[in-house]
Amino acid sequence: MDRTQMDQYHAILENIEENLPYLDVDALNKTLEAAFTIKPVRLKWYLVKAKLMLKEKKPVDEIIKFLSNKCVPCYLYDYVDEYLELMSILSQIKGDYLEEQRYLYQLQKMKKEFLGI
Repeated sequence: MDRTQMDQYHAILENIEENLPYLDVDALNKTLEAAFTIKPVRLKWYLVKAKLMLKEKKPVDEIIKFLSNKCVPCYLYDYVDEYLELMSILSQIKGDYLEEQRYLYQLQKMKKEFLGI
């Protein structure tokens, strides 16, 4: 996948994400599944799918399980920060304060190490 195709792929996913509150779940699922056929599947796809699952009121444990092993959060690459933020939010919804804080700590540690923030 060249850079132009990658940009188009991410634009599709960001469009779906922006329209989550407004569009029908079935239409969003169809568009997202069509984007899944574009390989390789990127982390952003899984994040958008997880947000759609949250909109569908799927159990938080199911969403966390879906996201598990989709990311290696030891290096700050595209959308890892968003992954850690979403996992923190899901942990908060679940009521797991320690897990929520662990994800936020990991995010801050990575930003400091890789970005100097």
